[in-house]
Amino acid sequence: MEKKKVKRRYPFLSIVCWAYIAVAVLMIILAVYGLVNNEKLGAGGVTGAVLACINGLLGIAAGLTGLISKDRKRVRLFGLIVLLVSAVPLVINLLSHDTFGVYWKSIAEMILPLFYLVAALFRRREKKAMPVPAAEPKQASQPKPAAQPKPASQPKPAAEPKPAAEPEPAAEPKPAQETTDGETPPPASGT
Repeated sequence: MEKKKVKRRYPFLSIVCWAYIAVAVLMIILAVYGLVNNEKLGAGGVTGAVLACINGLLGIAAGLTGLISKDRKRVRLFGLIVLLVSAVPLVINLLSHDTFGVYWKSIAEMILPLFYLVAALFRRREKKAMPVPAAEPKQASQPKPAAQPKPASQPKPAAEPKPAAEPEPAAEPKPAQETTDGETPPPASGT
């Protein structure tokens, strides 16, 4: 049996999707572990863990959508939604006037959704064939004579005269000839 080669049209997007799925699963595991094993977790910690779980679930969905879907508009829309949802913890931390030591995690959570959106917006340019100039039509289908080497001792032939495309104009009358005594002869009559 022959195997068909499936050519991936967007390799950067598929790499980002697989990375996003892996990081999203890790985010969910760490958030659940933090919720279960930490007894002194305050309201901010619980909110952060819940938002990390939500971002992880959306990340898995976005990664699978990017790998499976052939509709690029849906992937772009999903990327924008995930980026906006991942910005919520950052906004909450900034509004509560937390220090950088607290909200750097929120900034780090936005990096992969940003890569996902960039990969969804990135278009691979198809290599277009260069246009071939149209060949000029040949005048006649006469075969060209084969070039034969000429001996060096023969002189070069004179250029061939051009065939006349138009009839030559009538000959102009000759100027009158002077006689020996200085007078001009009378014009010839008739012909």
